[in-house]
Amino acid sequence: MTKAKFILNKKKVLEQYEKLKELEIKISYSHKTNNEVTKVLEDTNSEFSLHAFNEIKDIKDKNKIWFFTQANSNEELKKILDEGVKKFVIDNEIDLNNLLKIVEEKNIIINLLIRMKFQEHRITSGKYFIYGLPAIKVNEIISKIKDNKFIDKLGVHIHRKSQNASEWEIKDELEDSLTKETLERINIINIGGGLPIRYRTYTSEIMPYIFDKIKEVKEWFSGDIYTEPGRFIAGPAVKLKCKIIQVQENTLIVNTSIYNGVLDAHITDIRLLVENEVEENEEGEYYKIKGNTPTRDDIFRHSVKLKNPKVGDEITFLNAGAYNYTTDFCSLEKLETIYENDNKKIIVIPSSQGCLGKNVGCEDGGIEVCSEANISYDIAKVSDSDFGETTEMIEKLEGDVFVGGDHSITYPLFKNSEADGLIIFDAHADCVNNFSPPTHEDFVRVLVEEKIVSPDKILIIGLRNVDPIEKEYLKDKKINHLYMDEINDNLNKKINEFLQKLDNVYLSIDIDSLDGEKYVGTGYPEKDGFDLDQLKKSIKNIMKSGKVIRSDLVEINPSLDKNNLTVNAGSEILKELTI
Repeated sequence: MTKAKFILNKKKVLEQYEKLKELEIKISYSHKTNNEVTKVLEDTNSEFSLHAFNEIKDIKDKNKIWFFTQANSNEELKKILDEGVKKFVIDNEIDLNNLLKIVEEKNIIINLLIRMKFQEHRITSGKYFIYGLPAIKVNEIISKIKDNKFIDKLGVHIHRKSQNASEWEIKDELEDSLTKETLERINIINIGGGLPIRYRTYTSEIMPYIFDKIKEVKEWFSGDIYTEPGRFIAGPAVKLKCKIIQVQENTLIVNTSIYNGVLDAHITDIRLLVENEVEENEEGEYYKIKGNTPTRDDIFRHSVKLKNPKVGDEITFLNAGAYNYTTDFCSLEKLETIYENDNKKIIVIPSSQGCLGKNVGCEDGGIEVCSEANISYDIAKVSDSDFGETTEMIEKLEGDVFVGGDHSITYPLFKNSEADGLIIFDAHADCVNNFSPPTHEDFVRVLVEEKIVSPDKILIIGLRNVDPIEKEYLKDKKINHLYMDEINDNLNKKINEFLQKLDNVYLSIDIDSLDGEKYVGTGYPEKDGFDLDQLKKSIKNIMKSGKVIRSDLVEINPSLDKNNLTVNAGSEILKELTI
């Protein structure tokens, strides 16, 4: 039986992020909520709130980290600073004094937020311990350290919690709590998290009210306003999909456990929505949904109304992004998170028949890349020995993103698309003398010669090794092209100018467009190519145009790879193509 899994929609992550960006405030995503979501946000301007030293390695740009100290030793603080972290949040005087002592010893300038207790009305979690210092103490500390030469930006952090809409009078409480002197010195107010998302216990549309309250703070305070969303971004972007493995009267047993999701059902009365659950006035019966461990507390929902659920049926919990924690209780396995393709069909083409024997092994690249990316896919049927037949079979495929295989697949896939233009990232021009069927060395030339695409609607980017015959052909046919040494910060501007001429575009990525000294898992690695982040930014720019209707990723050869670097890079590129 298929294992339970989390399904992450990258597009939804970015949609939730953009909702907050529209408020013109800064965002520091709470990394502990769901670290898979962090991977999506790293290509945005989001910063990240971290609570443990071991999390630091998860963030590429250490300048984006806000580190929450909690009883760290002096040695631990030194290690954190040595990692390049220079932004801190503290919630007690002991941690503050230790931190200031260490930054002075190391002569490092930091940004610092003092966590302040906010009025809270908790009856469950947080009843016995509330983070932060009393307002009177915060004012006293800021007055004392306001001129500290090792502090650049100084601010206040307040703790917010989810699903409590009654505690958003932030401006009024800040006015009551902070002195005029404090407000004149601080540069930052972080209003914390606590932005609600929809659960079964959700009762009304409260986000417009909360957003208005955030805008009120922004208009009142002249410095930077931060929010620290966790579940607001992660929650709606993730589903938890499992299966019914037993029905005991009105109890459904599913093939996962609450302990592999750490739901709040017992603590804060948060109940995950179930896809296709019916309302009280509709037909159906009430069921309890229980996890598969031998404990009475392993309950996902005490009561949910469903229509005739059976063993083998899927149960999908919605807004589950804050619940991918795990435990070794009952030796439970950590649930896999896979990426949802946002209705894009991914097809692997396991063929190297068009590589002229020069990249045999790339037929395995597609499966390896999709598996590394945790993206679901179909596998195309190809002929075992007849290249012409394989080309015809590929031409009939219906899909959105294709993973080869060699670059010859672009010929039949473009031919059968609605695209009027072609953008190729490649170290080679692929337009030597014609072969039949077209191979990975000449498919561009054949597309032009057969008048399938106009040469002025082709753009080849990243050229390094071009045959004299190809150079002449590019010049003669006026095919748009950029050598790697011509590429600068204006690349995306040039691409956008080219896109303006097109209605729909086919995007093809040859992995050898990357720097061949690092990414060797391909038949023709060429040095001095793109670095991965640079290529991803260009792909992201092209995808944002909305004009890409079909794409491919080709020439990845796991058998030639070292340390899986090329396969990993391919998985990162594939994620960009599936937005």
